[in-house]
Amino acid sequence: MWYEERRIPQADLTWHRWHRVRIRVLPLVACLGLLALLASAAGLARGAASGTVVGATVLTSTSIDVSGCSGAATTFGIVPSATTVVTGADCAIGFGSSNAVAQLRTRQLDTLGDAMERTTNQSELVQSALVWNDADPLPDGSKLFLAGTPAFNTEKAPIAASTDGGVTWTIGDVGVTGRATAISAGSSSRLWAGGTFGIRRSVDGGSSWNSQATVAGFNSANQVVAIDDNVVWANGNNRIIRTANGGASWSTTLTIVSPLNLAAFDALDATHAVAGGFDAYTGATMLWLTSDGGATWTDVSGALPASVAISDLEWTSTNVLWVKANSGTWRSIDGAASFVQRRGGDNAQRFDARSDTDVIVADSNGNVAYTSDGGATWTARSLTQTGVSHIGTIEWHAPGDILAAGQSEMTTRSSDGGSTWGVVNAGKPFWQAVARGSGSGNDAWIVGRFGRAAHTLDAGATWDWIGTIPGMGSANDVVVADELVVVVGAGGLISTTSDGGATWVARTSGTTQSFNAVTTADGDVIIAAATAGVLRRSTDGGVTWSAVTSGTASSIGDISTGDDQTFVGTISGAAVVVSTDRGVTWTTRATGASFGLTGVSVASDHSIWVTTTRAQPSNAEVWRSIDDGVTWTRLTDPIGGGFFRVPTALSKDVAWVLSEVWIFRTTDGGATWTQISTTRPQNHVIRLVALDQNRAVGVGTSNVVMRVVPTNSLPDVNGTTNTLGTGSTAFGACLRSGASLTPTWTDAGGTCSSAVNANWNDIPISWDQIATTTGTGINSTANLRWGMRTGPAQPPGAYIAQVEFGVIAP
Repeated sequence: MWYEERRIPQADLTWHRWHRVRIRVLPLVACLGLLALLASAAGLARGAASGTVVGATVLTSTSIDVSGCSGAATTFGIVPSATTVVTGADCAIGFGSSNAVAQLRTRQLDTLGDAMERTTNQSELVQSALVWNDADPLPDGSKLFLAGTPAFNTEKAPIAASTDGGVTWTIGDVGVTGRATAISAGSSSRLWAGGTFGIRRSVDGGSSWNSQATVAGFNSANQVVAIDDNVVWANGNNRIIRTANGGASWSTTLTIVSPLNLAAFDALDATHAVAGGFDAYTGATMLWLTSDGGATWTDVSGALPASVAISDLEWTSTNVLWVKANSGTWRSIDGAASFVQRRGGDNAQRFDARSDTDVIVADSNGNVAYTSDGGATWTARSLTQTGVSHIGTIEWHAPGDILAAGQSEMTTRSSDGGSTWGVVNAGKPFWQAVARGSGSGNDAWIVGRFGRAAHTLDAGATWDWIGTIPGMGSANDVVVADELVVVVGAGGLISTTSDGGATWVARTSGTTQSFNAVTTADGDVIIAAATAGVLRRSTDGGVTWSAVTSGTASSIGDISTGDDQTFVGTISGAAVVVSTDRGVTWTTRATGASFGLTGVSVASDHSIWVTTTRAQPSNAEVWRSIDDGVTWTRLTDPIGGGFFRVPTALSKDVAWVLSEVWIFRTTDGGATWTQISTTRPQNHVIRLVALDQNRAVGVGTSNVVMRVVPTNSLPDVNGTTNTLGTGSTAFGACLRSGASLTPTWTDAGGTCSSAVNANWNDIPISWDQIATTTGTGINSTANLRWGMRTGPAQPPGAYIAQVEFGVIAP
């Protein structure tokens, strides 16, 4: 079997920039045997007789010629909107086989079934940080709960539970999509969650949830306070509601009319509650109290200055009420008859009062301050070293034990009253690696901190959250080959799954060095690269791993392969280690780059691309080798590239590069670069993988997941009616004439006109036979026409279709 691939450059066409032709030759085996029998004969010298078999394998030779598919055969020219057009000449594909019947096949390379795509792409952030909005402990302090906002609006509202004071967490959800803004525990088994979905109740400790029918017009809860299993207060939609029978019935106790904004609420017991906020127009203070279960409310706004915009409330006893406002932290010790400011105004957003004297406040910069003497003195601490910032909730749930959670999806905990803080996990991770899958072409995996993993089958539009990989503290890289997924991480950990992440198997690597990267092309050879020059190699699907000598003691930061033959890893000094024998032996080679390497990508044609850091004010560099790293060429710098991150290469011509801010793509070997349009800076994206020439998925810090998708594609023709159709928007092919054409592909009249009765075909994403030769040893031709129709609202621009032809002789 041998393979040849040719890329035929085209003119700058409206629909077709290039098209790739692969000539695939499959063997036809003919065994020719000769059996020689030598017998003794009278009169001849006596001797021994023997026989032998002589065998031969004859390979078929196939041919394909695409020179007749260019110019007018692939150019639509300028196409007005709401127009049907057909190419003006035959796209003639010549093919044949020396000694077998040959088959001509075709497929499209975009993998989505939208064969014509605009050459400009757009990037979009499809995930932002998970936000923890509220925390609540059981009355006895034996369990903590968090309620949060999911990373995707299609995900269910997350709930986290901890039984060890926030050291470890179990992540669940309330059973419906949306944002959980509040959670409250009446007991160990009965929980109440509020959010954009209204109110949900669990009677089994959070294993299952049911919606609560509350009152008309109440469909979004901001806060929920469970006094016990029966009495629950909630606010939302500018009103306070209450149940005294465990949710069997609810009643409205207070309704606030706009422009008043009910921003904060707290309930002390079954009868005492407080509601606070401000006038959205004038900024005037709003503070109301009830001591009869909400039957009546008393306006005590005058006890505070007129311009105090209340954002949070804590009622710790019948006399002591704490108020968090834009002007600082206030306390009343006479049942809200009067207030004294106990802390000045700052950007603190959340606070929690554990008692009449103990209060902790948190700001948007990851700072906390707490008092144990009723606000006479305050101790300040910074949480920035923990990674927690933009604190969404803080809870002082036991003496000396403080929990804070923030938008960075991290949760931090102090067990000594805030003197020291440690990071604990209660969220989805910062994503650290992304890998192209081996499915439809829109298949990708992402992994990150805390061993989390997720999987997409539609180029990042939706994600299946796999969960935590057992034992994997930090998942640093992932690679996919067919059903096999291999994840490597800190401490020499390797885990594999072959069932989509349902089960994981921890593999023995034989090292405690932290793995930085892992790579494979088809799973035959898998190489994992680690610190201190450590390499591990597997040839049995990741089951066992053997040590390989890399020839360097430097940390191997990134590693890549295109076909399991050539492997390349980056090391210090702008150098690489290269193996051309499937990872058995390695050679160190200099690239010539001016700065340290940030990443490497090896394409299927063995071209190697590397990117570098930069020295201000110079841009970073992109280098390429087409001879296994022996010689290198510095390519044109993408304008404004800055600090480049890991590249992803599809061939010596097509590659993507991610910078600090922008995404760049080249289709001419780095001679020119296109900046992919984006509406948001990509400075948090640290890894990018190209799914094809027009699609990519990136991941990074702040829980970012990003994708690049084509804009305004033209779909294929309807495969059922086989017509361009009147008024439709479509692209397709039609076979006019040629040798032994597949009936379903052939136009009966041979005209391939734009009329609705012409036999137009969609080009599939998997190989489809369109013609065969009538015999052996001949060359046949299949003549096609391309057709398209634009809709009245089709955006202007240059469109291309990536079509591949192949010939086999089975």
